[in-house]
Amino acid sequence: MKLPTIPGPFAALLLSIGLAACDGKSSPTKENFAKAVQTYFDSKEAVCIFTGAVPFDAARYSFEERSAEPLVKLGLLTKEPTSVQDDGSAHRMVPGFHYALTDEGKKSYRPANPAKESKICGGKAKLLAIAQATSASDKPNVGDRVLVRFEAKLVDRPRWDDEAVLRPVHVEVLSTENDQYHGEYFLELTSGGWVVNPSLL
Repeated sequence: MKLPTIPGPFAALLLSIGLAACDGKSSPTKENFAKAVQTYFDSKEAVCIFTGAVPFDAARYSFEERSAEPLVKLGLLTKEPTSVQDDGSAHRMVPGFHYALTDEGKKSYRPANPAKESKICGGKAKLLAIAQATSASDKPNVGDRVLVRFEAKLVDRPRWDDEAVLRPVHVEVLSTENDQYHGEYFLELTSGGWVVNPSLL
C-alpha cells in the first residue's frame, strides 16, 4: 500500500511544530528560570563596590574620604596626605588625601566608561532556588517578561568583602547571612530562551 504524499509546505509546517514541541527552552518553568539566573551569575562577579576613577584626591571630611576609608582599611587603597582644591573657591587649597590602588586593589579594579562607574569587584554566586515567579502565559512570546525571586549563595567570597566594614558606607555591597542572600531579576524571553534583562536591574 502506498502512503499518501504530504505536500512540501505542509510537511515544513508539521516539522516546525514538532521541533517547537521538542524545544522547551521557552516554557515558563522554574527550571528554565533557574538556568537563566545561573547563566547570568556565571557571566559576572557577585560582589562590587562603586569607587569611581582611581586614583583620586579627596578633601578631609568629604563624602569621597568617607567612602574611601573602608577600602583603605581592607587593603584595597593607599592613602597619602595632600592638598586639594576647595569646592567653594578655585584659588583656595584645603587639607585632603590622595588615594591609589594597592596591588590587591589593582587585581579587583574594573575601570569603566564613563570612569565614574568604575568598581572593585570579585567573587562568584550559585543559585540555590527560584523562590517565586510572576505568572506567565503557558505559550509565551519573544519579549515577554517575568519577575523571579531567588535564593543564592556566595561560593567565592573575595578576601576583602567584609560586610561589617563596607556596608555602613557602601550599601550596594551584598547583605548575606552564612554567605546566602536573596534577590530578584526580570527575565525576558528571547529566541534562544529565557535570559536576565540587565537593563531592568
